[in-house]
Amino acid sequence: MISIITVVKDAEKDLHRTIKSVDNFYDIISEHLIIYKKSKDNTLNVIKDNLNDKRVYTEQKNNGIYEAMNLGLKNIQFNNFVLFLNAGDVLINKNFLCNLPSYKKFDIIYGITRSGFWIKDRFHTKRIEDFGEYSEKKINFGNCPSHPSFIFSRKKFINIFFDCKYKIASDYHLMIRMLKSTNNILYYPETITLMDNNGYHSKILNRIKGNFEVLNIRLLLKLPYPYFSLIFRPIIKFMEYFKNDKI
Repeated sequence: MISIITVVKDAEKDLHRTIKSVDNFYDIISEHLIIYKKSKDNTLNVIKDNLNDKRVYTEQKNNGIYEAMNLGLKNIQFNNFVLFLNAGDVLINKNFLCNLPSYKKFDIIYGITRSGFWIKDRFHTKRIEDFGEYSEKKINFGNCPSHPSFIFSRKKFINIFFDCKYKIASDYHLMIRMLKSTNNILYYPETITLMDNNGYHSKILNRIKGNFEVLNIRLLLKLPYPYFSLIFRPIIKFMEYFKNDKI
């Protein structure tokens, strides 16, 4: 019912955690495709030790994360729901995943992401990324659902891929294009994913670059108030530190 794509490089410890969470939903998940980028640690051994009839991997040259994600989209075997789950991210909502078949009429389903960090086996939440019920107004002012809890129909969006000219915000570009092309959208008001906030996009310089990429994307897509995103997106992200936890 759902295909999981994980891109990984130099993340053996984080990958263990992600694989374990996916295996908790073995009967629900159609496939788990790992895109492996050449690593200096034991990431490849972790992958090979955990292969099964639903988990496969493919290797990619170190061209970039969005090239790897596109490779994942091209190699999945089922045109059902797709979720990108990076190394260190964890699925936690069994009720939601068990009920996915009842949501098959929707093109997009998104929920809440808890962003934070792991200390041993305990997750510490820093931000609650909750877009809430879908509205054009929120999109127009620069907000967007959280990518680690954004699930979409591959059959509906078979021709949409990441634009690799954007190095930080290509996921934003992809989600906005999808959201703008359908009305069959479901907001699931519970936490779906725990996101490890120690990754590439969490670095301050990359966040600044990402905001300017978002501006360029909004100009390209002719969204209203494009320059407002430089003001409102940082405010929205800051306010996420004060949201109530809904795990």
